[in-house]
Amino acid sequence: MAIPAEQRVSRSSTPEEWAPMPGSGLSGRGRAGWAAVAVVLLAVIPASSPNWPVVQDGATGAGVEHVDLPELPSLHERSPELYDERDCLRVPPDDGGEADCGAEPPPGEVDAVARVTDRNLAGFRGPHYTTDVTSDEVVVLEPTVRTGGEGNWVARGLVRNETSEDVGQVTVHAQLVDEQGATLSIASAVVPVDPVRPGEPAPFVVDADVPADEVAGVRWAVQPAGVSTDSPREAELLLHWLRSHGGSRDVAVGNLLGDEDVGERPYLLFGSVRNHADSSIERPAVVIAWLGPDGRVLHVAETPVVQPGSGDRLPELEPAMPQELGDFLHAEPADPGADLSGRMPMLWVVGS
Repeated sequence: MAIPAEQRVSRSSTPEEWAPMPGSGLSGRGRAGWAAVAVVLLAVIPASSPNWPVVQDGATGAGVEHVDLPELPSLHERSPELYDERDCLRVPPDDGGEADCGAEPPPGEVDAVARVTDRNLAGFRGPHYTTDVTSDEVVVLEPTVRTGGEGNWVARGLVRNETSEDVGQVTVHAQLVDEQGATLSIASAVVPVDPVRPGEPAPFVVDADVPADEVAGVRWAVQPAGVSTDSPREAELLLHWLRSHGGSRDVAVGNLLGDEDVGERPYLLFGSVRNHADSSIERPAVVIAWLGPDGRVLHVAETPVVQPGSGDRLPELEPAMPQELGDFLHAEPADPGADLSGRMPMLWVVGS
């Protein structure tokens, strides 16, 4: 086969090993009013906090087609009572009570911060979403691909839908070649996000039963298909906190991890999902990808959305009332080969 080359728990915090998401520090089910603060406070990303690498994204020039972003109403539009007469965000007394009027992003992170704060996108948080699509294809974003490693060959990266329509069941093919250009193997994997909307990135992991040191090159091909689910993706993602792998901070996670064996002191990422669609999200889950400081994907995972407090997987997440939230608590029992704790995760809400 020839493939053409192309391309609910405590929210208190301590420094470093316990890294709250900006806007955390909330406690109890009072987050129905205040948890949304996390969305706006992502505007303030200190240099020592998790961050995405600065990326140069978007397209210009001939052949570019503009597509709309799946934007949700801003927190200010939905909850004006959270702001004072100066248009500053009110902060709960437990978090100091000082009004937050915003802050300048740290040097060198303006682009990355803008991608977080300027757009509250439905079912997605992260970089590489563009409004300017350039072709009729779904493409591999090669600057995000991390290949090789010890043992057998594996690649982690992002694709992006450069068409003007939703696509589903996106399959990534990798043709592995040796130094003479001979094919060693063809490996394939399905992207875990469906549908992928126009301009939207999505993660993939492809592996092959071939020693990594035998692979001299890779030729990529992407095959999209029709959307396979009616489950909507118009959801809001709220990040609350993360704990580093091996961190000493104790957290009471209750039953949120179910029977999962995560060992001692796993990496933890906790957040919530609110459905803004007119219909339920069936079997909701959150797909997570972490980018390294070089902009390449370190790790990809998926975790279910569960009933707050019980840990039972939600069969569906109903259209939102202010108090209707599903939780997700993702655990990495061991370091998957790279330190994730200093990286801001990309997230996608999906349903089946």
